[in-house]
Amino acid sequence: MDDNMRMEISQLRRDILGLRSEVSGIKNDITSLKGYVLRLDSKIDKDLKTICSGDRDGIESIERLTKEVKELNRKMEREINKLERFGGIK
Repeated sequence: MDDNMRMEISQLRRDILGLRSEVSGIKNDITSLKGYVLRLDSKIDKDLKTICSGDRDGIESIERLTKEVKELNRKMEREINKLERFGGIK
């Protein structure tokens, strides 16, 4: 094997290791998002019960919920964009 082939193989190995690291990071981000979604789901249930009970804090609960849903959408959009960049979603 000549030096050029060795260098190419070495570069490919580094690229693969880099991609593995990035995929691992994306998996961790997705796991974090899943946890966030579960917490948000629980909060939605709690806020809906508060709203349905006629509590005066109902409007504030809706506003908080709206902000959290918007934040979740932004986080999910970022993760989807990352996946699309690496060809994970087409």
